[in-house]
Amino acid sequence: MPKDMIELAGETAITLALARDGFVAIRWCLQRGEAAAAADIATALHNLPSPGNSIQKELVAKGVTDLVRQYENVEPIRKLGQYFPGTLQKEGSR
Repeated sequence: MPKDMIELAGETAITLALARDGFVAIRWCLQRGEAAAAADIATALHNLPSPGNSIQKELVAKGVTDLVRQYENVEPIRKLGQYFPGTLQKEGSR
């Protein structure tokens, strides 16, 4: 398989995993009556990147980074940060 196809397949798998974890986090929030947090997750993931679209990836990375910082004590939300290394770093630890 050509290298570019392998890279696109990897990006697609990551996007699907991010979407799955996002849905889990939304459900977790809604089950606890945290509708605002669920809406924030949906907003952060609104532009899920399609393979090779660096603009969408940057938008989602920023949204997730902001989300994780805002809800740093909520494990299902914090887990979304794994898709964007550095997200979990505190402002002062960079």
